[in-house]
Amino acid sequence: MTNIRNALIQSAGSAGGDKVYVEDVFSTQCYIGNGSTKTITNGIDLSGEGGMVWTKTRPTAYPASIVDTVRGIKSDLRPSGGDAAATLPATAGFAAFNDDGYTVNQWSEWGSLNTTEAHVSFTFRKQEGFFDVVTATASGATFSVNHNLGTIPKVIIGKETSGNGAWYVYHASLGTTKYTMLDSANAAGTFSLYTSITDSSFSYNGIGNTGANYIFYLFGDDASFGDGGDEQILKTGIVTANPNTSVTLGFEPQWLLLKKSNGTEDWLQVDNMRGTPTGANDAWLSPNTAAAEVTNWDGVSFTATGFTLQNMSAAADFIYMAIRRGPMKEPDAGTDVFQAQAYTGDGSTREFALNITPDWTINTPRNIAGDARASNARLTGSGEEIYTNGNQGLYDAGSAGMQFDYTKKIKVQSYRDTNTEPYINWHFQRYPKVFDVAVYTGDGSGTSQAHNLTVIPELKIIKNLGESIFWVVGGSVISGVGGRADNLVLDSDAATASDSTYWDAADTATTFSIKASNGASSNNGINYVAYLFATLAGISKVGTYTGTGNDLNVTGLGAAARFVMIKRTDNTGGWYVYDSTRGIVSGNDPYLFLNDNAVEVTNTDYIDAHASGFTITSSAPDGLNASGGTYLYLAFS
Repeated sequence: MTNIRNALIQSAGSAGGDKVYVEDVFSTQCYIGNGSTKTITNGIDLSGEGGMVWTKTRPTAYPASIVDTVRGIKSDLRPSGGDAAATLPATAGFAAFNDDGYTVNQWSEWGSLNTTEAHVSFTFRKQEGFFDVVTATASGATFSVNHNLGTIPKVIIGKETSGNGAWYVYHASLGTTKYTMLDSANAAGTFSLYTSITDSSFSYNGIGNTGANYIFYLFGDDASFGDGGDEQILKTGIVTANPNTSVTLGFEPQWLLLKKSNGTEDWLQVDNMRGTPTGANDAWLSPNTAAAEVTNWDGVSFTATGFTLQNMSAAADFIYMAIRRGPMKEPDAGTDVFQAQAYTGDGSTREFALNITPDWTINTPRNIAGDARASNARLTGSGEEIYTNGNQGLYDAGSAGMQFDYTKKIKVQSYRDTNTEPYINWHFQRYPKVFDVAVYTGDGSGTSQAHNLTVIPELKIIKNLGESIFWVVGGSVISGVGGRADNLVLDSDAATASDSTYWDAADTATTFSIKASNGASSNNGINYVAYLFATLAGISKVGTYTGTGNDLNVTGLGAAARFVMIKRTDNTGGWYVYDSTRGIVSGNDPYLFLNDNAVEVTNTDYIDAHASGFTITSSAPDGLNASGGTYLYLAFS
């Protein structure tokens, strides 16, 4: 972050009080256990603020574990049954709550927390308006419970911890006369279990055991988060499936809990880390069972403004609780958004630790002629590829393709790991004001689609996922050169073309324009992916420059560039890509083209490092530096 931006942000924070974002209070963490002690760093302050961690092994039928800072690190509950809380020995379960996450142990009976297989954990931090944890001792069959949520709870989950008993759930959409049970697939029952619900207390009625201990988890939906302190990060509701139904939340979710309330059906828990890709199978967990993760049903897709249910039981009523996707705050540095990763293949399947959690990865071999530039996105699903150097639709590489269901990690399969061959991955993580990904389904009539970039996209790259049709590129960086109808093609070296069939309207901070009659951006019933970019000082730059034929400093980024993509717009020219991992130096700089599958070129000095961006050298060809030529570029620091 630049000093100026840092000072402005600190000043704003001091003037308006501490801002709270969803990433401060909630995290989904996917990890592989190591069979020993493992520390999970997710940025959530549990030791100072308090909260709850809910963990489940994914490929194995084993109960989930819930611990919280109020009962203590060794008091373990299992949501798939009514057993009392278990007190674990020192070597078992969780080891510590930390100021940036937690630590788990390994022990045979409770090994689901850290066996050498895939796990997922959900961390909730105590925060007014979002989440609270309270305990109570029953004074009789009915007793009152005080809380510190600071708002009227929309969901309450309660359980007796000193003895056996169901997990009773209040959901505001069902009202105080009905309840469900987290450990049961049964339909909602009729009974006034939770009543007199206020912003500081509620009554638990009729089933209390005098002297027994209880735990309650409370969830609120206050609009008190984000930069302006006026955004929601949690929403609840009820929806009737028809069987396909869209729900508008006003934000893109990252976590969703569903329960059919008018019939018997398991609870369903999905998240964007394990994946809810559009048009592909989702990863489901059912809290009321110990069952392994289910991955063979396409039931939910997250959208930029909510979620869509599909293939559900017709006329089924589903209550839901959804948590907003993060991050909500802008990045501090370009390293938060972009990472280049070079590796040499060894023919195996490997997991690479990263500094970011990628939402878009372009993978390419550097020395294998004819191989594809494989574009992979979290929203389109692990193993689902499209190619920047071709017009094919989505290709299902399955388990052989890149796998995204990890936190700060990528799984590379043998398909992308040819023995002894060098590779480069370009990883991008979504952040407000810098980079966003949107997946949508064309309807043949719409002129725009929602996005969460939070500013007007300066560059948009769109691909039809279901048909063989070219990548179309637009945005204000191109319309600034020509008109709004101007476009480029990512899989071509062609110059800018003016064609009014691509965009119908001006882009905004919440929507981007498409054209209903054009197959490259909107065919009825076809899925699309859009990559959106904007300029943020010191982090990213979408811009243009005019070639001189001499050394030319391009300084709009305001920091040294680690990634540069350049395309000549007024004439033919390839889509050059440079990165500092392979080398942006005074000397030879390797480059690849996104629009073809040629091997990497390593013996040219067309670009040099610059403290405020990059330098195009006098030796660069017309594709980079023709006198009077016009060039589009995307750069990250």
